[in-house]
Amino acid sequence: MAEELHVLFGSGQVGQPLARILLERGKRVRIVKRSAGALPAGAELLRGDATDLNFCVEAVRGASTVYHCMNPPYYARVWAELLPRYMDNLIAAAGRSGARLVVLDNVYMLGRPQGKPLDEDTPLRPCSRKGEVRARVAERMWEAHRRGDVRATSGRASDFYGPGGTLTHLGDQFWRPAIAGKRGRVLVDPDAIPRITTFRTSRRGWRRSAWRGTMRTGGCGCCRARPPKRCRRWWRGFRRNSDGKSG
Repeated sequence: MAEELHVLFGSGQVGQPLARILLERGKRVRIVKRSAGALPAGAELLRGDATDLNFCVEAVRGASTVYHCMNPPYYARVWAELLPRYMDNLIAAAGRSGARLVVLDNVYMLGRPQGKPLDEDTPLRPCSRKGEVRARVAERMWEAHRRGDVRATSGRASDFYGPGGTLTHLGDQFWRPAIAGKRGRVLVDPDAIPRITTFRTSRRGWRRSAWRGTMRTGGCGCCRARPPKRCRRWWRGFRRNSDGKSG
């Protein structure tokens, strides 16, 4: 029996570790990206551009699951140009292959939380251009799922933290100074209460969604977040633990 093929588009802070998890479970893993670079041992590399539909179709041929882990540069105009093309091509390619499509998503489309936790039942109320782009792209996937063009699900997460996390609120700009005994910097009000997700939680959540096939029409899930805590408390907790004190 041939090995089950899992194809990952993108190999960043979530894609690479997700590939390692799949390899540890004995899956055949193909990573699709535009450039060369280090890969987890045992993974295949296929270089190409996800804006090319024909390339995407060939890249996922024979796959059981396709993961959309791509995130273009952080500019609204770039998101507006690339995200719809990525989604349309992966919907078409996964659908033709008969593969499940698992999409990494964020919470931009949900807008301001208005004092309530963000979850699967939170309505789409984007309050920015980026959020509007994300909402339109997500709706494309849900419509394709409802039509039966593809079996799809998405995992939404807010900001991340954990090993390998760099461009995050609790990334290098926070931990490097903190470890050196200096002030950690955050991009928000230090008394704000962010909802953050560990990289480990997000990777495992996607893998479970793909393997169990828990796809409901227009299905999505919010990756479990750490209990809310003010940024200052993260810092103080780290300092207490680094000093060998309880807390």
